Amino acid sequence: MSAFLIHSKDYSLPEIFLESQIKIAKPDKVSRFSFKDADFQELAGKIFNFSLFDGRTIYFLDNAEKLTKKEVAFIKERIDFNRLSGTYIFNLISKTYWLKTPYWENIKGLKIKELKFTAQDIVKYIKAVSYTHLRAHETVLDLVCRLLLE
Repeated sequence: MSAFLIHSKDYSLPEIFLESQIKIAKPDKVSRFSFKDADFQELAGKIFNFSLFDGRTIYFLDNAEKLTKKEVAFIKERIDFNRLSGTYIFNLISKTYWLKTPYWENIKGLKIKELKFTAQDIVKYIKAVSYTHLRAHETVLDLVCRLLLE
């Protein structure tokens, strides 16, 4: 299906992005994992083996900044996201994300997206994300979305 490496300065946007992908893909299941305290080999084995059997699943993978260059290279060498059935969202949580994103370039089937609120993004997220969800994660930036909806 698809894969994304997402990063944002606003910590509520990854959740909003996830909800928008749920509305678009209409998965049977959403599985959340974190690389924060996990063993990479074990977690990668679970995630990529599940994908062979779980048809329409979204895998939300938090703390992608914890992966080493070697671990990202492993993904780059062995995984073609175009051939897997699930949707993968790697969430890069780092104030210095621009230092980490080059390692992720040229991974087959992976799109790198910076999540931000511009006028176009607001319209895109409003169409994809529910009003209730926007209110639940309301920040100063989200207030603009609410005012546009009202």
